[in-house]
Amino acid sequence: MIDLSRYVRSGSGIWWSQASAEPTVLVHALLDQADRLGPVRAFCGLSWDERLTGELPASITVISYGALGALRRLSQRGRLTVLPCSYSALPRLFAEGLLPSDVGLVQVSPPDAEGQCTLGVGVDYAADAIAHTPVLIAEVNRRMPATAGSARIPLSRFSAVVETDRPLREAPERAPDDAERVIARHVAGLIEDGDTIQLGVGSLPSAVLQALTGHADLGVHSGMISDAVLALVDKGVITGSRKEIDPGLIVTGMALGSQELYQRVPGLPVEFRAASYTHSPAVLARLGSFVAINSAIEVDLSGQIGAEVRRGVYVGATGGQADFCRAACTTGARSIIALRARSGGESAIRPVLRGGIVTTPRTDVDYVVTEYGVARLRGATLAERGRRLAAIAAPEYREALDREAPGRVAQSGILTDSFIGQTISRSGERMTSADHAAAEFDGGRSQLRLAPMEVPKASDVLANELRERILDGEFAEGMALPPERELVAQTRMSRATVREALRILQVQGLVRIKAGRAGGTFVQRPGRDAVAKSVSLLIRGQQVRLAALLETREAIEPFCARLAARNRTDADLERLEEANEALADETGSLARFLQANVDWHLGVAVASHNELLAGLMTALSRAIYTSTENDRFVDDRVRRETVRAHRSITAAIRAQDPAAAVRRMERHVFAYAQAVLEVEERTEIPVPDNSE
Repeated sequence: MIDLSRYVRSGSGIWWSQASAEPTVLVHALLDQADRLGPVRAFCGLSWDERLTGELPASITVISYGALGALRRLSQRGRLTVLPCSYSALPRLFAEGLLPSDVGLVQVSPPDAEGQCTLGVGVDYAADAIAHTPVLIAEVNRRMPATAGSARIPLSRFSAVVETDRPLREAPERAPDDAERVIARHVAGLIEDGDTIQLGVGSLPSAVLQALTGHADLGVHSGMISDAVLALVDKGVITGSRKEIDPGLIVTGMALGSQELYQRVPGLPVEFRAASYTHSPAVLARLGSFVAINSAIEVDLSGQIGAEVRRGVYVGATGGQADFCRAACTTGARSIIALRARSGGESAIRPVLRGGIVTTPRTDVDYVVTEYGVARLRGATLAERGRRLAAIAAPEYREALDREAPGRVAQSGILTDSFIGQTISRSGERMTSADHAAAEFDGGRSQLRLAPMEVPKASDVLANELRERILDGEFAEGMALPPERELVAQTRMSRATVREALRILQVQGLVRIKAGRAGGTFVQRPGRDAVAKSVSLLIRGQQVRLAALLETREAIEPFCARLAARNRTDADLERLEEANEALADETGSLARFLQANVDWHLGVAVASHNELLAGLMTALSRAIYTSTENDRFVDDRVRRETVRAHRSITAAIRAQDPAAAVRRMERHVFAYAQAVLEVEERTEIPVPDNSE
């Protein structure tokens, strides 16, 4: 391990590169040696380093422009110092010595024949900071690709070098869900051929890029790129041919994605530039086709964007959103904010920002998009903005928001009486000062009467809070929750209350509790088993009719077959063929035939790679087994027809022919339903208790 004491002194200021370019071995050396180096200040950006989610040495003060990745956990613990600034300000802050810059830790590509290195896939603020940093220490990673677009660094510029040969860190990946795909389609409808787009990374930006496959000649000028950009380059959608500057080139500061993306970077038409270029107002002003697409935590009824604070904890960043939205709205084409209509069990569109911090002002937002539609804010008055935003909120919140819109956001911009002096009435609605004036008082005693109130149990409150944070992604899967004693100290609740809350989460499948010295409470994401349990309970509890099961199959399974034909893998095909072989075994028992039938249908759902559909089919599988356990129905003819149909559908899935897969599955499930109903006397479907 490198000895940093030769380069780092007590009181030193250190910065390091971020994300996929984070010099992990150097950062770990700093953490390991921190106690003997003395107090230091360290600046970093997005980090995926698990070491930063644990106990941080007391001698290190971490500073960042936001609480991204692993830094979110530091923020929750009060160990992160946030410097609120737009990304375009970082180069100037380094130049003026306002950010730690005595020592810089970077990850670079191996030197070329002339002894020159590059910052690889992580140029961004590092390229600007280097000019103002006297001591540079490099991790020279054999797997970091050499990239174009920024100045090369001579190997002699580094005070020390550590050589490694390790994969670059990959961006955490989650497939877009149905709501995100709907949002993406709305956003895609706002993009025109030839536009130059900017997006972040994550499931929603990926969904947007996937929805742009029908566009042409798109350009990219962005702070970061992902695998979804790679897919559009391969399809000829992203060409950059109409860009006003840097035609034919993808311009970015960093790449965050998979090993495939990193390996293909040298062969792509991409240049990695410093933040002083990618986020420069002067550069962005030259892109008349520029469209900024960003996300948010919440939006208020005037169009102000909050993307930094949730429940009083800093979890986001200003980042490049302010830079890109301002440019797109003023000198570019369009500024778009896309977000889910619900956040943490509440409306993401609110009368006022709950976080209290405006990341992007309402003047820099042209469109707000949710899964329920698009609100155009450009040219809209305050009252019009309120009504349009309320209309794209989740349905259960629209009426209340619509009532707030004309009152809170008055045309004059002055907060009206519906905002001042609000309190809670017995119906749960807001009381204005006029309501208070109408209340009669007798001898100082109010005549106002309140209905009995139900106070939730403390364990339910704590369980709800932890559940929302898990589902919002604040606690990553596999992360250990604080120990019981720490939760007791933080919440000031009893140990019994904390234990009951954790048991509630365990029953809901959101945590697993491990006993022993290495034990604890660990976060887990609900999978298809959680869906299966809920649906199984519904079938049993509602005594669902057989006809309802058959109708459900006819609705779901053809679509499963369509997705399976598009998304199947070799492993999926192997599973289907194994089930087909078991079905074709004429010597097998009825029980074996029925199980193979269920395995095949569930295999098609799994091959769709849609977790919700797979969960539904897992729940339905036992009901399918029960409904077909009838010797009068499953005769030799039915067996032969089933094998033939399954093989035909499997062939369409193998050939990746969605249309044929849908047609054949529709015929199969319809014929099956008709045959079952002819001989089946039962009208209800029993599901065994072990389905739970």
